[in-house]
Amino acid sequence: MPEPSHTALLHKPVDYGSDAADLAFVLAVGVHAAIAGAAVVAGVIALLARKGGPAHRRVGAAFLWGMGAAAVTGIGVDLVRLLFRFEANHVAHAGLGMPSSIPARLAFLHAALCVLFFVRRGWAAFARRRAHPAERLVGPSLAGLGAIAAIAIVLRFDPWTGALWMIATFSVAAALSSRLMRAPRKVEHRFHLLFLAAFSWWGSAQGFGPALQIALSGVGPVAPYVGDRPGPFTPAFFGFLALWLPAFALAGWLGLRARRAAAR
Repeated sequence: MPEPSHTALLHKPVDYGSDAADLAFVLAVGVHAAIAGAAVVAGVIALLARKGGPAHRRVGAAFLWGMGAAAVTGIGVDLVRLLFRFEANHVAHAGLGMPSSIPARLAFLHAALCVLFFVRRGWAAFARRRAHPAERLVGPSLAGLGAIAAIAIVLRFDPWTGALWMIATFSVAAALSSRLMRAPRKVEHRFHLLFLAAFSWWGSAQGFGPALQIALSGVGPVAPYVGDRPGPFTPAFFGFLALWLPAFALAGWLGLRARRAAAR
């Protein structure tokens, strides 16, 4: 039996019925990864640049555009994974990486929708545009959507998946985002860009980190796919949090430092 197609970095299986369809999906994943990687670099440069200067404004704008584009392409990739030839693409093949779980796909979809909202709010504060009254409903709606996704994951899939940490973090941030529309524009702008930066740092680590490991030591042993059914508690539930928190803790520290600097 010939080896199925796979993504370039993480070697996840790709089977959409034809070589052309497989190639199109792999290219879409590549475009998403390239945009996301460029956004990470732009975000770091914007943070290091002098606040309010030309470099900060231009590279910061590029970061927002990059995060928005990464969210759109990520939504497309996730929907294809969930809606087309699902069983064919969620099988453990020898020599290939494990398919990501259904809870992970739902968490990334929720995160991408929140990212699009945060990009809009970060840009509106950046451009000094006031929020439309209807926008105040978006944050609570995204938080509610996150709650629905979390309940579905706990009841139907796995109550001990790390995806719940992602959903909870974005739900809280979405609810807070609506309250910040009444705050000074600098505060709103700083919150959204630092949150997006933290997510980009974590996303880069969880995407390119395993890719580097696979490049150095191979894919590793093949295990049964368990992303579509409940599983027992494992320490990995908190292991995800141990990897998730540092990026957001760093962003929070940067935000506090900027706030103290502005108060001087």
